[in-house]
Amino acid sequence: MRLRDAGGAVTLCVKTISSDAIDGTQETETTVGSFEDTHALLEAPGNAEVP
Repeated sequence: MRLRDAGGAVTLCVKTISSDAIDGTQETETTVGSFEDTHALLEAPGNAEVP
C-alpha cells in the first residue's frame, strides 16, 4: 500500500501480486482528499504500520 503526495494530487495505491507472470500484478489507485487525514486513518489501531 502506498500513500503519495505528488504535489497536485494525493493518491492511495494498493498493489496485488497474484503470480510472477508479466500480467500477475494489479494496481488499484484512488485520489484522496488529504495526505494527513488518510495517513492517520491508515495508522489507526488494527491497521498495518505505514512506513
